Amino acid sequence: MQVREIRQMEEATRYLLEGLWWSRVAQPLEEPAVLTTALEWAQLLVAEGMPLPPLSFVVDVGLLASGRWWQGGRPVGSDISAPTAALLRAYDDRLLTRLSLDPAFEQAAAALARYHTSERPRALAFLLKQLARHLHLGGATLSLEVLRSLLQRSQQMPLHQFGPTPPPTDMSPFLQQLYTDMLQTVRRLPLLVPWEDVAALEDRSALGGLAQQVALRQIRRMISWLQQRLPPHPPKVKRDHLALPTRLPIEDHYPVGGYASITTRGSLESLLHSQLAYMEDETPDLFDVKFLRNELLYYSRDENQFTRQRRIGVFLLGPDLRPLRFKDPKLPCQRMILLLAAIIVIIHRLLDWLSHETVRFEIRWLESIHAEGSHHGSKAASSDWEEQPWLELLLRPLRQRGNVVIDTWSSPTQAYETLQRWSHQARVFCLRIDTSYEEIPCPATVHATRWLIDGPFPRWLTSAPPDDEAQDEPMLPWPQAVTQLLEHWLQ
Repeated sequence: MQVREIRQMEEATRYLLEGLWWSRVAQPLEEPAVLTTALEWAQLLVAEGMPLPPLSFVVDVGLLASGRWWQGGRPVGSDISAPTAALLRAYDDRLLTRLSLDPAFEQAAAALARYHTSERPRALAFLLKQLARHLHLGGATLSLEVLRSLLQRSQQMPLHQFGPTPPPTDMSPFLQQLYTDMLQTVRRLPLLVPWEDVAALEDRSALGGLAQQVALRQIRRMISWLQQRLPPHPPKVKRDHLALPTRLPIEDHYPVGGYASITTRGSLESLLHSQLAYMEDETPDLFDVKFLRNELLYYSRDENQFTRQRRIGVFLLGPDLRPLRFKDPKLPCQRMILLLAAIIVIIHRLLDWLSHETVRFEIRWLESIHAEGSHHGSKAASSDWEEQPWLELLLRPLRQRGNVVIDTWSSPTQAYETLQRWSHQARVFCLRIDTSYEEIPCPATVHATRWLIDGPFPRWLTSAPPDDEAQDEPMLPWPQAVTQLLEHWLQ
């Protein structure tokens, strides 16, 4: 990765103009709108303190991500030197053609199209920055004033005065080195755009600060790592255990086959007479097709009842979250990152495995471990749950559907009363996540378990004493704890 600091105004301007000249998707010097847009993208990259890649890379990738149709690079002139022509052809084949066919890049471009016009440049700058880092593409460290000056000049003088006269026939040695390093890296990458960056664009976390972007990226990596180490199939689930009858109007948001008095299942005696219009002389007719697809409509009794088991999974985080923000030397990230990844994996696995049931998850932070109005001997707790916005971003679709609720409880009394009320309506499973041995009462009707995270891995606290044996692999207890919890909650 080559990085050069440029302090001279003339040299910086020459570096920018040379990058504009070697653009392959379009020629910015001939399109005023492309030139202005490319300089605005470059300003956002320089403002974040990263080395500015060649403007040809910024223009080409930015236009492809913005929906520009790729029909192959512009013809290479006969006056271009052989090494430069070879670099340009390799750049077209190995990078631009692969980007136009890359499924992750296509999904990222679709996510960019959903942004508002005012937010799209920042999101595109995020994609350019992450792609340049993934390709180990260097660049020049220069002043932001150079780009502002060049943008101002583009609005005051004819465009033909920007390009070199006569046009260059060879790349500068620095630009050749940048192209060569980038093309060598591209050959070793199976995927040009990581899926973590695509997810950041889809959930709009790419517009956040650097700390949030790094944290969410680590959480997504840990989610993928945990999912690969969990069993693909669920253990045996007890069917119809404490199944609660539910009248159909109450379950309108859980489709079970039709309207209140019409359904897609029934006997021929209850078939709607209007469905006979699908009968034809030819065989098979439309009636047969709809019958095989279960699309025919039948009358159903209004007093029909459907049974569905209700479950509520509660993740109760203790008040003191500071030990969870510690990074152990043997772990790749903080304990909090691993914990949030484990919670998200558990939620997605249970929703997939219990699709026939009504499942809701509550992620709650307990602000204090003492009763309301009790201040003696109170333990200093975290004043704020800083990781709550991260969970809200990662679980936004589930929150919008009502499957996940993220909130706080002020005291153990409120937690006890709420859990007891929920236990009368559904089977409640509660996982307490603590960093100390503080005891918090829990109703007897709730299936309560506990994780104690006072080290690099969670310890399962039940009636048996905690396992303090040394682990050969520090990351292995995390998927083990998640698997054990899934088996317990699927009872």
